[in-house]
Amino acid sequence: MLLSRFQTSLLLGGALLLAAIPASANLLVTNGSFENQSIAPGSYVYNSVNCNYPIPPDSVTPVCGPVTIANWTYVDTPIVPPGNSGGSGISSVGSAFGNTTPAPDGTQALFLQNQSSASQTIAGIQAGDTYTISFYVEQRAYGSQQTLDVTLGDQTLFSGTAPSSSAYTLETGSIVADQSGSLALTFAGQQSALGNTDATVFVDKVNLTPEPGFYWLLALGLGGLVTVVSRRKKEPKA
Repeated sequence: MLLSRFQTSLLLGGALLLAAIPASANLLVTNGSFENQSIAPGSYVYNSVNCNYPIPPDSVTPVCGPVTIANWTYVDTPIVPPGNSGGSGISSVGSAFGNTTPAPDGTQALFLQNQSSASQTIAGIQAGDTYTISFYVEQRAYGSQQTLDVTLGDQTLFSGTAPSSSAYTLETGSIVADQSGSLALTFAGQQSALGNTDATVFVDKVNLTPEPGFYWLLALGLGGLVTVVSRRKKEPKA
């Protein structure tokens, strides 16, 4: 059966629309694997630290933040006692910071030590749409267990602890957005140091994906319209 130009255009439009969905869905988070900040192999760098705590000279001058580097904004929350260490930054596999497990994507990962955070503003969030987060997380083998909260705006996508200090674990969560606009996607460590130890997690391969329900329904509608037109053309005239 030969298709009319109208039918062909509808089918082509639907195919192009479906093909575009995965591409647009993967662009919500930029630098989700933390590879765009250049650091030496086998090293680490604090991007923000507790301003009350001296960091060795081989790292950085204490900056509580916010500090924006390679699309991520780093903040450390000063906590009591003042000498309590903590901070957020980037660590390469095999660094002295303790992440010896191969990163899920690339060679670098985000670290969140004690009460610190890294966030990125996500544009184009639509109220009523569903958004799903996926990321890999691993506890640092040294120290106490870190609690991680992941939020989009004021809504929680994930809250919990990584189950392992010897392997990255894939974690997921989803919300129905309660507001539209540009919202902060935030990864925040919650634990304060206990005694002379600390709590740290490594995070990698972050993706935030919108559910493409609207686009699938539109494409399905186009396909249904083509079917109706085809059937009408087949029906014999009275």
